[in-house]
Amino acid sequence: MNRATQLLSRRARAVLLLAAGILIALTVSQCRMVDDRVLAPSVELSASNSSRSGACVTACSRTYADAMQAESALHTAAVQTCAGNPDCLLNESNRHEAAVARITANRKACMDNCHHQGGGSGGR
Repeated sequence: MNRATQLLSRRARAVLLLAAGILIALTVSQCRMVDDRVLAPSVELSASNSSRSGACVTACSRTYADAMQAESALHTAAVQTCAGNPDCLLNESNRHEAAVARITANRKACMDNCHHQGGGSGGR
């Protein structure tokens, strides 16, 4: 590979990584706290909390799936950009594993947040 090709390859990887980072940041932050209806009857409140929690978990799952799909596409493009270079492939593999771990951790944190919503004190 000549110098110009190496520079282009590095720029392409940098652009792909930046695009993936932005996409992941935008999609992972979509899980939001749901308002708590303090004045609702307790039976209605427990039923609505259950459906809200389910909607939140569903949103977390969708966000996770979208982020994984974007990461997979980014990884595939980066592997093709490596053009068989072993060092490049190793670096991309390490980057991909770290990105998948981060996406998975964000999904878990999002789902954990779904189960802690509401303004109650939990017996405190």
